[in-house]
Amino acid sequence: MPQHDHFYTTSPTGELAPKMGYQSEGIAAWVYTKQQPLTVAVHRWYRAAGGDHFYTTDASGEIAASSGYKNEGIVFWVYPDQQSGTMPFYRWYNNETADHFYTMHAKGENAQSVGYHQEGILGYVFLKPGQAETVPLYRWWLSKAD
Repeated sequence: MPQHDHFYTTSPTGELAPKMGYQSEGIAAWVYTKQQPLTVAVHRWYRAAGGDHFYTTDASGEIAASSGYKNEGIVFWVYPDQQSGTMPFYRWYNNETADHFYTMHAKGENAQSVGYHQEGILGYVFLKPGQAETVPLYRWWLSKAD
């Protein structure tokens, strides 16, 4: 099975993503790197088998730990409920490629046409800069054949 993975970080250099072969897809949203009133932490989990990054506001990782994911810690902060100027950040999943994808687009950009189904809303984020203390959330994409 080919490996597909979407990786999200507030680091403009992409952390290790470029060295691992990921391609930048630009800014996915604007988020906080420190807790603000009413915000919740987003935890990043990674599963080496299949190479998937998973993001959740559930500190226990939902079923991530029992599915072979390792906790990589808190990576950014979002609102659990809609606030002025925020938009939903939708979570999508592709069963065939075992990849999670996150976007502000309710229809998932082209996610549905390539096998993703929506799993709900991760949290609420900003579409553009302007809110004090927000930073860009960069999206990276990896696609490898077996």
